[in-house]
Amino acid sequence: MNQTATGPDRIAAKLAADLDAGFAALFEAHQHVLFSTALRICGRWADAEDLTATAFLRAFRALSGYDRERIAALRTRPWLLTILLNAWRNQVRTAARQPREVLDAEPPEAEARGASVEAQAERHETSRELAAMAVPAPGRLLDKVAARWTRVPGPAGDVYVATTDLGVAYLRTAGTAEEFAGLFRARFGRPLLPASRPPAGLLTALRTGRAGRIPLDLRDLTPFAASVLAAAMTIPRGETRPYGWIARQAGRPRAVRAAASALAANPVPLLIPCHRIVQADGAAGGYVFGSPRKEALLRHEGANLDEVRDLAAAGTRYLASDTTGVVCFPSCRNARRITPLHRRGFASLAAAGRSGFRPCLHCQP
Repeated sequence: MNQTATGPDRIAAKLAADLDAGFAALFEAHQHVLFSTALRICGRWADAEDLTATAFLRAFRALSGYDRERIAALRTRPWLLTILLNAWRNQVRTAARQPREVLDAEPPEAEARGASVEAQAERHETSRELAAMAVPAPGRLLDKVAARWTRVPGPAGDVYVATTDLGVAYLRTAGTAEEFAGLFRARFGRPLLPASRPPAGLLTALRTGRAGRIPLDLRDLTPFAASVLAAAMTIPRGETRPYGWIARQAGRPRAVRAAASALAANPVPLLIPCHRIVQADGAAGGYVFGSPRKEALLRHEGANLDEVRDLAAAGTRYLASDTTGVVCFPSCRNARRITPLHRRGFASLAAAGRSGFRPCLHCQP
C-alpha cells in the first residue's frame, strides 16, 4: 500500500520529482490491481490487457499536463481506477453495446449506486476485495505503454533512439537525454525509460544507410505521410530524387508542399532516408537536422550533388542514353554510367519522350 487514508502518496511524490522514473514506479505498484479490475469488467484477457494499457497511457498524458503540486496531491490508486473505468465506459459507448462477457460481479461502480466513480474507487482502495481478486498482469504490459531510449553513434554524430513494442518510433540527434525525452513525450504522449541495449540491427542500419528489416513504429502517421515515407525508403544510397517525384509516388503529384511537410516530420530520419529528397535544381533543401548536415550525409553516401547542380544550372534536369533509349534523373545509377559520347540532356521528361526516350524503371522519373 502506497498511502493511508490521510497520509501522503509516495508514488505521487516520485512522479512530481521525475515524471518518467515516477511513472515506472506507478506502473510497478498498480499494474496488477488495474489489470485485475480490467479483467473483471471485460471478461477477456486480451481486452483487459488493452484496457489497462489505455488507462496507463491516459494517466501519463494527464500527468504531463499537471503541475508538480497537483501531481503530489494525487491518491494514485483511486485516480488510476477512475481513469480505467472511464476508459472502459468510453469503449462501451463507442461500440454502442455492453461487453459480451462480464465476470461474476457487476463493475465496481455498480456496488455503490449514486456515488461518484472517485468515491467508489477509494472504497476499493481501502477494502481487501481488490487484493483478493488480484491477477498478475502480463509481463509484456509495460512495453505496450512505455518506450525505451538509447544513445548510439550515427553517420553525423550520436543520436537518441526511442523504441516501442512495435519497433523504432523516434530518432533525433543528441542533445541531452532530458531534451530528447521532452520531444518524445510532446509528440507521442508516452513515458520513456532507459533501454539496456540498442535494438538488433540498428547500428548496422545507421552505418550503412539501409534500414533493412528493422521494425518501425509508424502507427501515428496519416495515410499520406506514410505513403511519402514509404516512397523515401525506396531511394538507394548515393542517389537523390526531387520533391515533385515523391509527391507523385505518394499519389498526390500536386501536393509538393504537403510532401515536404511529411518529410520534415519524419519520426525516424536516417532509417527512413528523407535526406535523399532534394530540390529540383539540386540544392539540398530543408532537413530536420539542418541543411549542412543533409548535404554532408549525401556526400558521405556518394551522391553527385555538384554534377546535378551544374546540370540544372545549364537547364538539364534529365539525362538520357542514346544506346539504351532510357531517360533518368542525373543522380540515378544508370545515368551515371552513361558515357559523354552517348549522353543527351533534357529540360523536361516530356521533351525526352518526344525524342523517343522512355523513363528509367529504376529511378522512375
